[in-house]
Amino acid sequence: MEEKDMAVDNGDLTIFYVRPTDAGVYQCKVGSLLGDLVVLEVLDDEDKYDVVKPETSRGPYACPPALVTSELVLFTSWSSWGECSRCSLVGRRRRYGYCYVGYGRTEKAIEAKEITSTSATALYLDDAEKLLLAFPGGLPCRSALLPKTLKESTPVTRRNNEIMIGMCKVPCTSDVFEVRTGGGELVERANNSDGAYSLSQGEPPRPPPVTRAVIFAAKGDGLVVKCPGTTLRDVPLSWRLGREEVAPKVLDTRSGGRVHLNARDHIVIDDVQLSDANVYSCWQRENLAGVVKLRVYEDTRSKYGRRLLLVGLFVCLCVAFRLTENLYVYQQRRYWS
Repeated sequence: MEEKDMAVDNGDLTIFYVRPTDAGVYQCKVGSLLGDLVVLEVLDDEDKYDVVKPETSRGPYACPPALVTSELVLFTSWSSWGECSRCSLVGRRRRYGYCYVGYGRTEKAIEAKEITSTSATALYLDDAEKLLLAFPGGLPCRSALLPKTLKESTPVTRRNNEIMIGMCKVPCTSDVFEVRTGGGELVERANNSDGAYSLSQGEPPRPPPVTRAVIFAAKGDGLVVKCPGTTLRDVPLSWRLGREEVAPKVLDTRSGGRVHLNARDHIVIDDVQLSDANVYSCWQRENLAGVVKLRVYEDTRSKYGRRLLLVGLFVCLCVAFRLTENLYVYQQRRYWS
């Protein structure tokens, strides 16, 4: 794991821009004391998910807990809210809800609605009971550790992960460092928010380098453009085409629905056109996270394939016409002879 993709704050490890290589077993250590083991599994980035809203907004709403059997409960484990996308103005924030299955979660079972017959209890618990007892917090529905009989059951496969989108408004704050004498007299003042630091602070934290990528797409293909970098903050992304910031609704309207921004802030292009070739930059607040240069080319196989087909049809028509003409001349000669 690269240090630029992770941060430790008050003993909590946060991994940004998670990759399959980040999967593994993690354990914290304080002095000679070891914490519990944490198993990290990285799910498929294209896994299906439902977009929901908070209860204070209009739906669709988050999926409530549900019983798989009399012993197993499906529920959603929610992350904390991320930061607001803007300050001083109305912005957006989000959090992720992952489908989990747990054993003996009575507090969830009380409000859950039974969705399958309890006669299937033995089928699931034979393989899952000991495993789920080892994970009292439950296991993700898409986990490779989950027994196949349970993972492929209808209730589990029908329940998707969720992303909750909410509106937010937070004040803009300034991170100011001050140096004062013992009597309280101000000696030095540095506004860290503007990139100014005092020598008394030591070396300021270095922002992660901007990640750049070049991607190629054939005309007519489908494409998902993802931000290749991060600023080590959980802030929704905004995109710019060249120097122009493009709002999701404007992006969708201009393209007639062909291009849109999904809930994960990925640019989804359903039918790539030559005009889509551009420089796409992704930002978190006012900080540049990554740059993607999209190059679009015409598929020479289909392009020249159509031309060869037309040439072939033309040659066939010429040959057929010539044969017909020769046959007519031959019959005329036989008639007069």
